[in-house]
Amino acid sequence: MYHVHALSNKQILQRLQRGPHFLGFLGSTKLRYILTVEEAWVYLDTTNGVRRVYYEIKRARTPESWTKFCKKFHPVGMMFFAGICWRSVTTLRFIEPGAKINSDYYIKHCLKPLIEIDIPHLYPGEKHKIVLQNSAPVHASKNTFWNPGYNLFRPSSGWAIPRSGSDGLRGQQKIQVGFV
Repeated sequence: MYHVHALSNKQILQRLQRGPHFLGFLGSTKLRYILTVEEAWVYLDTTNGVRRVYYEIKRARTPESWTKFCKKFHPVGMMFFAGICWRSVTTLRFIEPGAKINSDYYIKHCLKPLIEIDIPHLYPGEKHKIVLQNSAPVHASKNTFWNPGYNLFRPSSGWAIPRSGSDGLRGQQKIQVGFV
């Protein structure tokens, strides 16, 4: 049996059973059409205020020139949404501080710009594209999968099980994207 870190015995068995199907699905050609998306928190606890920064300058250096002041203050933590695929990365979209993340917000500020701006830029003129996302509640809601302007299909049950909340291709959810 293979050693897999941080998985329960049930998850290990599911991966062993579903893994070959998942790899067969990816194949050598479909991997080029998969876009995986994720949202994450970034903590910037040392970016605000006065900092001593050293830049190599050929002229005279003084300790006063090393002191830099922030012009824009950032929140301590911020959330962003991004995607990566074979061809490139999507635009980073920062979530407003204090925003209530529900399916409507996710569709309006994350999925809609992804489908209307990023995917046509990454796959110009191509019809077959697949978006992978994790199984967070906002991703699995009914509104996220049924959207009148787009052809979004429900997730496949054949995806490999992610380890305790996060994994490389992260995907229990699969959305096949095409315009109606």
